[in-house]
Order: sequence, then structure tokens, then C-alpha cells
Amino acid sequence: MAESAPPAPAPSGLVLPVFLSSAGVLLALVLFAGLFLQPAAAAFTAAQAWVIESFGGFYMLAVAIFVIACVVLAFGRHGAVRLGRDEETPEFGNGSWFATLFSVGMGIGLMFFGVAEPVMHYAAPRPTPMATRSASARRGRRWSPTSSTGACMPGRSMRWSGWCWPISVSGAACR
Repeated sequence: MAESAPPAPAPSGLVLPVFLSSAGVLLALVLFAGLFLQPAAAAFTAAQAWVIESFGGFYMLAVAIFVIACVVLAFGRHGAVRLGRDEETPEFGNGSWFATLFSVGMGIGLMFFGVAEPVMHYAAPRPTPMATRSASARRGRRWSPTSSTGACMPGRSMRWSGWCWPISVSGAACR
């Protein structure tokens, strides 16, 4: 039995069936949420509650594993693996990389939560001491190492695969 060839990319490097199916699902969700406000809110709230109830423990376990894996990868023997050719020297030092990644993480957090947090407090003010502690706990989870590892692990694997195999994560050539 002959294997079927993967779909040919469009001239821009876009895989048309993947793009069209993704755009269709996204458009359907946006139209559903925009045209049917109350049913959409009820459906999304119910879906969120089901996901939290069904997969909350799995999520906590996965985050703990990601944190441990990041620490092991960073400080173990694989932490010294260089991305690039053997004769190349790094363009930036460790301090520059840390500053860049820290700035990106802070920038993303501030851009999102700079708008989201005031809106959340406006929509549901929390004047009680218990609510203040709850908000403080949420902030601690948001800016903790666990949130960083959620982005670190997929980013690390994509970058590593981009250097090891001739694939492109962004649509441009990796090397």
C-alpha cells in the first residue's frame, strides 16, 4: 500500500487544509460567542468547570513535572548543550539571554494583566480581607516559576528540534 503524500504547501509556506480548518473553527467560535452571548457564556463556563473538575489534578501533576524537568535540564549534563554548529561562538552571553527572557515574560504579563486585572476588579470588586488574600494567592501563582515553565518546555523543544532537524517552526529556514 502506497503512502499518501502530505498536502503541498501554498506558495507562502502555508499548509492550506490546516489553515482553513483552523480558521473555520476559530471563526465559528467567535461568531457563536459574539452572536449568542448568554448561551456562549453558559457553554464556556460549563466547559471550563468540566475541564477543571476532570483534569485539574493532571494539570497540577504536569506542571510539577515541567518544573522538575526544567531544573534537571538546566542544571544537569544537558544544560551545557549548545544550539548551533561546533565552531560557532554564542552571539550573546548568559546574562543577556536571561535579561531578554525575563523582559519578554514580564512584558507579556504586564501587557495582558495590565488590562485584565483592573477589568476583573471593576467587574467583581473584592473589599473583604478573605478576597484580598485570594487575589494575592492568584497573583503568586501567576508570577511563580510554574508559569514560566509552561512556556519554557514547549519553547525548548521547538528550538531544539529546529536546530537538530531541517524543519522550520516559524516558516523560515532554521539555519
